[in-house]
Amino acid sequence: MSTQAPVLLFGGTFDPVHIGHLRMAVEAREFVAADTVWMVPCHRPSHRQAPGADSDQRLSMLQAALAEQPGFEIDDRELKREGASYTVDTLSEWRRELGPQRALIWCMGSDAFAAIDRWHRWRELLQLAHILVLERPGMSLPGNSVAAQLMAGHRLPVEEVAGKPAGAVLSYQPSQLSISATDVRARVRSGRSLQFLVPDAVAQLIRTHDLYTAS
Repeated sequence: MSTQAPVLLFGGTFDPVHIGHLRMAVEAREFVAADTVWMVPCHRPSHRQAPGADSDQRLSMLQAALAEQPGFEIDDRELKREGASYTVDTLSEWRRELGPQRALIWCMGSDAFAAIDRWHRWRELLQLAHILVLERPGMSLPGNSVAAQLMAGHRLPVEEVAGKPAGAVLSYQPSQLSISATDVRARVRSGRSLQFLVPDAVAQLIRTHDLYTAS
């Protein structure tokens, strides 16, 4: 029996979703040979301030960005939960739905991974899924950090990941597009163009709903 393609989850606040998010998601999908990347918008992040747009608005922007885009799906389960969004809860639900054998991969940035030991129930994450770390050029993990120990102790060739349900830490350096949601919001406040930074449909929603104009 052939091995099924891994299930890839790409989480974030997407406040707003921009071209950098989407390009990283495409490259992550190709790297692990997943059929689909599931974008998982966060309801209320536990480690940062509340998003500038509410959950419904951020979901609408993500839906607009991905309309008729093959290889993408949206999982809005975190938006339906009350309280802070915890990755371990999302992975636990996915694991129950997929069963014990299917490879499940959670994608995160290297800055988030560097602080993995401050995540809620972080020790359970690798019991539920693999972790794919999207690296930034020049960023390294402190040698004595939990993140560095996890990276060193749980390496697995990407070609072998689909054959195991969880437990590996992978790293990949995607194309670097110098776009951030923080900069996009700042450009909106100052009245500058968002052309080629966010999908046109997202820019239209930002204008229509007057998002991010408050200081």
